[in-house]
This record gives sequence, structure tokens and C-alpha cells, in this order.
Amino acid sequence: MNTKGRNDFRGISEAGKVIVMLHGAPPGIADTALRSQLESQQELGMRLGRALQLQPAAIVLLMTGGATEFYSQAAPELMRSVTASPGDRSTSDSERPLPMVVLGLARAGSPLLPDNWQTDDAPRALGKTFNGRIELRQDAFTGYNLVGVVRGTDPALNKSYVAFGAHYDHIGVQPGMSPDSIANGADDDGSGTVSLLALAGALKRNPPRRSVLFVWHTGEEKGLLGSAYYTNNPTVPIDSIVAMLYLDMVGRRGGATAKFDSQTEGASAANRLFVVGPAAAPNNQSRVLGAILDTVNARQLRPLEFHRVWDSPDHPERIYFRSDHFNYAQKGIPILFFTTGLHE
Repeated sequence: MNTKGRNDFRGISEAGKVIVMLHGAPPGIADTALRSQLESQQELGMRLGRALQLQPAAIVLLMTGGATEFYSQAAPELMRSVTASPGDRSTSDSERPLPMVVLGLARAGSPLLPDNWQTDDAPRALGKTFNGRIELRQDAFTGYNLVGVVRGTDPALNKSYVAFGAHYDHIGVQPGMSPDSIANGADDDGSGTVSLLALAGALKRNPPRRSVLFVWHTGEEKGLLGSAYYTNNPTVPIDSIVAMLYLDMVGRRGGATAKFDSQTEGASAANRLFVVGPAAAPNNQSRVLGAILDTVNARQLRPLEFHRVWDSPDHPERIYFRSDHFNYAQKGIPILFFTTGLHE
């Protein structure tokens, strides 16, 4: 039973069936907010959860309506996943916590759907047998973190470091997107990458008393892989890093949700910056660093307007857990994460 009082699984009485689900809003839903909710990633997770209770042999999720955009974003990630060494850790079929899950697009004439699925959303048995087989191809490759140091001028401080971080990878190619399938990542995180270059050049010309460590990470989009490796294999003693300031998506005026419209609200975001860390990091380890940030900002001729809506480990967007600063925080290092916001 879902939150709308409907039970599309009522005809399934035994385990081991293949469940085919349309992920989207049923026909006839006119309410825009309700349609958006039924097409959301959150609702997809809830649908999967309800289906798993029936112990199916496989789940086929076919995207329709507004959910097709999610498929176009997820497919390259799922088909080109990257895992850290030591390589294949796959489990046997008997040990898998989930059955086979297949994602696809709902299309007219699909053998996985009844003929009238576009007008009749009633659940029914297809009376067909589904056989699925997955072929994995694994290619080894090496990715690189890029590290630079601007040595501080004070002998008492220059063996410790304030670190600045960004990531230079993006998601690659999104087949079928028009007019360009290449996802260049200009904002995510080309903006942070070139910001670090500008900072490094400025500090090289005018070095501070404490040394500054710059780390351009790889593999952030694939699961924070580069920062996980670096924090476990640092080029300087990990306890000599006194803070990590991380820049991710700082190249445009954005908002706190994907509903932000830069065409109409851009001017209001001209001086806005989202900050995560002072409240989100555990054990108050970033609270003092946050107070320093506020003090320095208040002294500027044009102070930035800080927004802290994401500065919580419990926020649904989970921004605190989603970029490389997290792995530094896991080592007890105070962190600040800066972004100008999400894309509409």
C-alpha cells in the first residue's frame, strides 16, 4: 500500500515473481506537485522498497513521463561505474541482498508492458517468462590526484597546512542528449578546479605564514574515490592538515533546490554562497573554523551572504556526505564546503 492508498501488488501472492513497474505518475494526475512527487527519485526508492517485501526474482523499472530525465542521468553512471582497487568484490547470487534490478524506458510495443498501458494503469499479470543475464566487462585504469604546495614563510608554521580542494572529473557522456551528449562539467567542478589554480597563483606570489596544500581530486563523481585514497595515503602527515576548504560548483548563481530559476531569480543570488561544515561535521570539529569564516567575511567591503540550509547531516539532500570534504572530515580535519547552489 502506498501513501495514496493504492496497492498495485495485491495480486502477487508468492515469492520468485518478476515485477515490472512503471516509474512515473499515473495518467490523469493533473496536480503538478503530486505529479512531481510521483516521478521523483525519492518515490522510486519507496517503490523499490515496497516491491522488495514481496521477495521477487527480479524487478524491472521502466521510466515514463518526467522520470525519463532521471534515466538519462543515471544510465551512464550505471553502465560505466568505477570501483577502487583491489577490483571485483561481487558476491554470489545467493548472497545478494537485492534481486536483479533492470532499468529502462517505457516504450509503446514493449514486450514487458501490456498493449494499453498508456491509458490503463491497473496492475495485471503479463503471463510471460523473463530471463535475464548480466555481462560485466572490467577494464583496469589509473586515475591521478594532483597535489601542489605553497610553502609558508614562518618556520614555526610551514610544516602544517591549510588545504584547498576541488575535483576535476565529471560524469562523461550522456547518450541521446541534444544537442551535445558530452557532459563537460564546467560548473561541477571545472569552476572549483580553476578557482584553486587562481588561489595557488595568488598565494605563490604572496605566500602566507602557514603552508597551503592544494589537492585536485579524481573520481569524486564515482564515489569520492580520489579523496578516499588521498586521505588514506596523504603526501603530508594527515594530522598536519589543520583545515580543508572545498569548492564544488561555485561558477554560477544557483539555489537551494533544483526549482531555482536563474532567469528570474539570478540577481537575488549575486552574493549568495552556501556553506556546509560548521554544524554538519561531527563533534563540533568544524565549528571554530566556521566562526573564523564569519569573522573574516564580516570584515570585507562586500561580505558574502552565507546560506546554511544544507549545513546538517540530516538534511534530505545530504550535501555534507556528497563531496570530497567528507573524507577529510572522517579523519577529524575541520572542513568548510562552499558552493553557489544547485542547477534548475
